[in-house]
Amino acid sequence: MGPDEGHRPELRVRDVGPARHRRRGDPVAVPEAAARGGRVSMMRPEQLPAPEDVLPRILAIGEEYEFASFLIGVRMEGAGSHEECSRAGRPLKEALGAMLERRLWPGRTVDFRRPELQIHIDAATGAVAAVPAPLFIGGRYVKLARTISSTHWHHFGCGGRGCPVCSFRGHFAEGSVGELIGRPLQAAADGGKYYFHGAGREDIDVRMLGTGRPFIVEIAAPRRRSLPYERLAAEINAAARNLAAVAGPLRPATAAMVTAIKEAAGEKTYLATVTAARPLPADAAARVGALTGAVVAQETPHRVRHRRAELVRTRAIAESFATVLDARSFIWQVRAGAGTYIKELASGDGGRTRPSLTEALGVPVVIADLDVAAVHYRAPWEY
Repeated sequence: MGPDEGHRPELRVRDVGPARHRRRGDPVAVPEAAARGGRVSMMRPEQLPAPEDVLPRILAIGEEYEFASFLIGVRMEGAGSHEECSRAGRPLKEALGAMLERRLWPGRTVDFRRPELQIHIDAATGAVAAVPAPLFIGGRYVKLARTISSTHWHHFGCGGRGCPVCSFRGHFAEGSVGELIGRPLQAAADGGKYYFHGAGREDIDVRMLGTGRPFIVEIAAPRRRSLPYERLAAEINAAARNLAAVAGPLRPATAAMVTAIKEAAGEKTYLATVTAARPLPADAAARVGALTGAVVAQETPHRVRHRRAELVRTRAIAESFATVLDARSFIWQVRAGAGTYIKELASGDGGRTRPSLTEALGVPVVIADLDVAAVHYRAPWEY
């Protein structure tokens, strides 16, 4: 699943990771002399390779990658500024851009802001490297099993090698939604690494139902961009049957949308089966309903203190309803703000969440089964 490096041997490329870390200009080609801290005289424009010398290699790249927009960059060996390098390489860039855009690549345009493909030319050697922009695909997923995680749950303690803590598997779950959806899309795009970005995530033992949770798959170095989304969604759902599914259509997305869904603050509706340690009070349904409109203070739960900062978070409860099943159990429907710890909202977590169902009922309660019934958030590609 590593990123494809087939066209990068001539450049020192620094891969700075997925969209939440990578921004304009990445991957970054660093001149060898500058990387060593040395100083080399700047190459003069007349020393640039002739357009016809590098054109065959550029045309070969055009056959290998699918793209609608491109930008040509020239790497000048030396320690000059970016502006100086840009000025010195401009004659070659302009000649090639005009030749390709007007005659050789009809339908493809030069794009100075967000090119789908950057072509880097090493002025000293004439080497040519392709740097494709990532491909972003948005959609919604449902998680139907309580045995898989939303994203790959790597055991960092053993580095994925396997140990007694992770049952010698190197991970903690029997697969993930990200793998079930991301790998087929990666293969269809003939890309390098993929990254699965979700609008939040649910615990491994929690199902995601209803219309699903928004996600974006980011594919690095794709060779194909026009994908048969409808057919791919059907194939993913057939392969992931009873585990997860793409809910609704797949759509093109952007890097900016990754940030948007990660910062989304939409409320969520949950359905839970709640069990009590002792018989419930006669007015249990009314007491559960009284949590509607409450503002809850939650200290970081015991179960996540090893990976979450010790904070007190306040969250609003928009709706709370109970359907009593028997003397010691009921179905709880609750709509709460993003980031609410629902399991602790039920149990009280030893007093670290207040108010809670346990406090309201006067009886210790826990959640036996929990589902996310709805994510109340409209993703950017759904407008």
